[in-house]
Amino acid sequence: MTSSDKAESALANEVTQFVADARGMSPNRILPTSRLLEDLGLDGDDALELMLDFFARFHVSKGGFVFNQYFGPEAGWSPLAFLWRKPVIPITIQDLIDSATAKAWKIRDKHEVPDRAP
Repeated sequence: MTSSDKAESALANEVTQFVADARGMSPNRILPTSRLLEDLGLDGDDALELMLDFFARFHVSKGGFVFNQYFGPEAGWSPLAFLWRKPVIPITIQDLIDSATAKAWKIRDKHEVPDRAP
């Protein structure tokens, strides 16, 4: 393993630990493919706080990051909420790792996001 590979691995571990700490869970339960909203339940104010902390801690430029493309608003529970919620672009742990490595938000167009089987 080269020193570059070791640095990337260390950064991946640091990003994973950062998200695990924010969610109060073991980093062993988080995979690179884990999605912040769908798999880890981050949304609304919790997601906003995590993303702002992520940008600051890992010195990532926020350019191009539009919160409502990735997360919904903070709201009370409603049985009809699913009717008016628009689809969002999923953010994975790997997306955060890639952005932390590049020090810039890695924007993905909705058309680039692969479908994921339920």
